[in-house]
Amino acid sequence: MQNQQGLYFLTTRLAGYKATPTTVAHTGNGASVLGSCNAIAATRSQKLMQQLGGLQNLSFSEQITLLRWQKLLVNIAINPLSALYNVKNGALTAPKYCGIILNTLNEACYVANQLGINVQLTTALESAYQVMSDTKDNYSSMQQDVLHNRTTEIDAMCGYICQQGKQLGIDTPHNQSFVDAIRHKKSAI
Repeated sequence: MQNQQGLYFLTTRLAGYKATPTTVAHTGNGASVLGSCNAIAATRSQKLMQQLGGLQNLSFSEQITLLRWQKLLVNIAINPLSALYNVKNGALTAPKYCGIILNTLNEACYVANQLGINVQLTTALESAYQVMSDTKDNYSSMQQDVLHNRTTEIDAMCGYICQQGKQLGIDTPHNQSFVDAIRHKKSAI
């Protein structure tokens, strides 16, 4: 990338599912948040937001890295479990899953904090359970990927935590167990 180019991240929340091989059914709207990733982007962010002013539910954040981590933590709590047990998101609020969710998020939060990302386990848990409740009737994208024998995002979720943990010398057995289980489940289909 050239030194004069701005780089941005955008995170968004919306829900949908693949109704047919060529159709995605949109089932829910959410907010989108844009943030700058380098100094050039930061200096141009106000102008960009003015240009994008017509987009609904779009805001700008100076904390885009934190927001991306928060979204990752929610996805780690929901996607692998729903895919392994073939359940809707709301089913994950059952007590039998709470220990798994707690341990997996605890590892991920510890890794994040060691990387300088200030995330709190209690906040991550609250966010995950709120999304489970808000999307209680939905299947996660990973559950759908496993069901339809598609490539999953397990490496970008739990696999990323394992990779970062390894670089930091931190064991991540709970996240690694999800990586292994999803890979095994997918290969068994």
